[in-house]
Amino acid sequence: MAQKELRRMNRVELIEIIYALEQNEEELKQENQELRKKLEERKVVVENAGSIAEAVAGLNHIFDTAQRTADDYLASVAVVKEEAEREAERIVNEAKEEAGRIIADAKKQTEER
Repeated sequence: MAQKELRRMNRVELIEIIYALEQNEEELKQENQELRKKLEERKVVVENAGSIAEAVAGLNHIFDTAQRTADDYLASVAVVKEEAEREAERIVNEAKEEAGRIIADAKKQTEER
């Protein structure tokens, strides 16, 4: 408002304007406080998001390591299985050969009698 208009107003009108301005100022202070609170909450969320992202990255590393360990274990089990199968086959072949010798010796002894 212009200076002339303010001078023409009576005290009641000026008090009403001052009161309205104070009310407006109080509302703005409350709004400012609420916005600061929201900003602080978002700051916390952003900080936690960073922490969560770091935690996820750490977990991904752990899961990757666990997966590699599991893969290595399965590979070693496959190798042991193959070795066991070869050893079993070798033992079976030796047993067949021994059985063949025993049968041949038994036949020979039977023929000699």
